[in-house]
Order: sequence, then structure tokens, then C-alpha cells
Amino acid sequence: MFSHLSIQELLSKLEEMGDQVPMEMVQAILAKEPEAVIPLCDILQDDEYWEAEDNRQWMPLHAVKLLGMLADTRALPQLVNALSMAYEVEDDWIMEDLPTVFGRIGPPAIPLLGEFIHAHERDHEFWRSRSIAVDGLVAIALQHPNEQERISTFLHGLFFGEDDPTFLGFAAGSILDLGVSSSIPVLEKAFDRGVIDEFIIKRDDLLIDRKKPHGMYNNDLLYYYDAEQAAKRRDRWESEKENDEEKVKKEIEKEIEKKRYAIQKLEQQKKSLTIELKRWQIANTLNERNVLPLARKVGRNEPCPCGSGKKFKKCCFLLVKALPPRQVLDNKFYYDKLADKQTVALYDTILVLENLTFLAYDAERGGDIVMAMQLFKILKPLAEQKGLLGELLRHFRLIVSDHPELGEEGLDVLRQIQSFHKDKNQEQWVYISMDIADYLGLMGRWDECRNEYGKLIEVMPDDSFIRIGIARILERGNYHDEAVALYEHVLRMGDQADEDDLKIAARELRELSASHNIELDVWTREAFPDILDDEE
Repeated sequence: MFSHLSIQELLSKLEEMGDQVPMEMVQAILAKEPEAVIPLCDILQDDEYWEAEDNRQWMPLHAVKLLGMLADTRALPQLVNALSMAYEVEDDWIMEDLPTVFGRIGPPAIPLLGEFIHAHERDHEFWRSRSIAVDGLVAIALQHPNEQERISTFLHGLFFGEDDPTFLGFAAGSILDLGVSSSIPVLEKAFDRGVIDEFIIKRDDLLIDRKKPHGMYNNDLLYYYDAEQAAKRRDRWESEKENDEEKVKKEIEKEIEKKRYAIQKLEQQKKSLTIELKRWQIANTLNERNVLPLARKVGRNEPCPCGSGKKFKKCCFLLVKALPPRQVLDNKFYYDKLADKQTVALYDTILVLENLTFLAYDAERGGDIVMAMQLFKILKPLAEQKGLLGELLRHFRLIVSDHPELGEEGLDVLRQIQSFHKDKNQEQWVYISMDIADYLGLMGRWDECRNEYGKLIEVMPDDSFIRIGIARILERGNYHDEAVALYEHVLRMGDQADEDDLKIAARELRELSASHNIELDVWTREAFPDILDDEE
């Protein structure tokens, strides 16, 4: 059926059929042994096949299986390179077959596999490919007992020069599969030195009497082409496709529901905002007319408390009647007791304060910082009336600090907070002054940022936390040398610095130097263990 086709015609059909290649076609390719090797090697060198997402993606696997069956040494360079390529594209099918393939080729593969293992010994991400190379050597030793001593000696040597515990953990398991008694003391010493990952293999595993495994080292490379196996894969892909389609459908429904919820939430926000703004406007008008607070229930036909001379029902009663119903969106910002707000008068501005502050936070979380700032302008005079300006400013400090895009408007809010705390609460004044300096830095005004911190250091020269603050913001602005100098200054303060600040400075300096390859002086490096002793 296929024997009359040329090798190129066969490979073209192989490319078209993906993973549904019949055994007859495979046998026809193998029958062309002398001329099949080079074209199959070319497949393993073609990145388009390795990166394909259609039926061509199966070509490297076909090439590995067929070259393994042909066991031609000319294919060794491409097969060893397949260790890297299969790792990069995460092809487990190929990884599982390669030990068998190298075992079939035999001793000629030993030098190339050894070179591959050593070439990547400092690349810990390559542990899987290197482990498969070790499995390839074990497969050769099992197929060629006369090579067992040579391979065992090489593998034993890995445990004296390697420092990758993951790789050595898998390598240890593979060495035990050889059943060589001389491996036990080598692995015992490796366990003693702690170079083997005991999540992969435990010391007690050395005592297990292993039978030589034949599966992973001697796979049936052609079982993949069995008609029943091809049918199972086809059913699997169809099932996965259905599952994927169902998953996509659910994701779309979830996204629609998310958008629907966002729309509903926005509508509710607008509704709540309208209610509280109306309450604020009515309360303001009643306050301006000196009607509030209503000390007693005023009769409809009584003179209006505002002094207009009109009956209450013809004057301010209309405003009182127009007050919106009570809503409590949150109960944490100014008063802890929910009951206080559930019984408060409908015109009491505490409802406006609580609810508009909640809506300001909600707007900021939803990305509408402009709305949050508009609410601040409404809330400030209300908070002043209630004697709650400090609380309001505390909340808006949290809202504004992460939004340098507000520019001068945001800076003005922070400076109002700074002015409020001056001569009242030095600790809060220091924190907000640091926020202002950081804000200037985030705005790109680095000289002003340094000046603000400089003023703080003049006032509090021994405060280590201030120096950590400026180091952090300078680090964020990529002024790494200045940040390093400030962290080091804190470390050299010794007992003058707060103990927690010393640890923070040491930890952040170590991370900064490691991530940007910054060389630290000997004193600083030696200070780390003493300061961070609890974390070592």
C-alpha cells in the first residue's frame, strides 16, 4: 500500500496524518533504511516542526521513534539535541522514548550523553533533560552489560561534583535501577552531604531490593502506531476538544456575568450617590435656615422653625419630607456601632459622611479616582462640622497616596493632612511627610523628593525608618547606588537603630544587591548573618 512511495512522499504523508499514522506506513519508512536516516534527522533540526501547532507537531516524535528503530549512529547528534528541544516545547512523549532510543543505539551514544550532562551542569532548569540523558546511559548499560562498569563510574562521579539536588535525586533512582552494589556507598555519602533531594528519593530507598526495570529503558517504540492506540488518541482529542469548548463557553458566561455584575454595581453606586447627595443638599439648606436640629416634632400647621412666617407644611416640611430613606452602606469609617446610624435622623450628615466615604473608596477601587476626589471636596466641610476631619483625612490619605497621576490635586490633599497633624501628632506628621516625599518621587520630581526627606532627617537624624523610606522610594526610581548607601547607613547605626529596622534594611539591601549584581563591601556582607540570624 505504501511501499511504492519514495521516502519524501512517505514523509509528506506522515506530516499530513499527524498522530493517526498506520503501522503499514511506518514499516514502509523503516524498509527504506539507508535513505531514511538523513531526512528524519533533518526533521529534528527543523524548528518549524518543533513549534508547529497542527499535525506537523507530531513529526519530531515520529522521527525519534523511527531513528530509534533504525539505531543508526549518524542520528546521534540530532537525538542528543532532541533532549533540549523536547524540554523547551515540553514534549513528554519524546522524553519518555529517548532512553530506549539511546539504549538501542548503544555504546556510541555514551560520549555524547556524557558531554551533554556536563555541558549543562550549572543550568538547574535543565534537570529533566539531564535526567533523561542519565536514563539513556542506564538503558545502554542494561542492554550492554560489558559497558556497565564504565557507565557506573561516570554516574558515580556526578555525586562528587554536582550541586543540583533535583537532578541528583532522579539520577540516584536511575543508578539504583542498574542494581550495582558499588553505588550504595556513593549514594550514602551523597545523602550525608545533603546534595540529594529527599522529596524525590529517600535514604531508605537504598535498602529496597530492586528488580531491573524494563519499561522506561526498553519501550516498544512502535506500540504508538497500533490501530487501537491511534483510536484511543483520536477519542481522547475529541473528548478534550469538547471539554475545551465547554470550558470556553463557561468562561464566556462567567465574563458576561462579571460584566453584568459590574454594570449592576455601577448603577447601584450611582443610585446611592444620588441619594446621599440629595440628603446632603437638603441638610445643608435646612442648616442654612437654622432649622436643624429639630428639637421636637413640629406640627404641620405650626409656624416653620426657620422664621419665614409660613406654616411648616408650606415651608421646610417639604424639604424634610423629601429626605431620602436611610441607607447604611458601611459602618466602620467614623462610628463603630451600626445601631447609631440605624436610628439617627434622616437629615443627620453622619449618614452622608459614612456613605460617601464608602463610595469614595469604592470609586477608587473601581478605577474612578476623579469621582473619589470630587467626593472629598463635598465631605471635607461636613467632616469639619462634625469634628471628624482627622478621620476623613486618614481615609483619603490611603485613597490618594497610590495615585501620582492626580498631580498637584493629590499633593494638595496630602499637604492638608500634613498641616492637620502638625503640632498635634508627630508620628502621623512623620508618616504623612514621608508619603508626600514618596508621592513627589512617583511624580518624577526626585529632587523635591530628596529635599522632603532631607527636612525629615534634619528633624529626626536618628530615625532609621525614615532612611529606609527614602531608600525604598529611590530604589523604586532605579537610583540603586543611593538606595544602597542609605541601607548601609542604617546597618552602621547598629544599636542606635530599631532592631526591626535593621532587619528590614539588611533584607532589602541583600535582595537589591542580588537582583542588580551590586558588589557590597566586606563589612556589609559580614553583617548580614548577625542581623538576620533568625532567618538564616
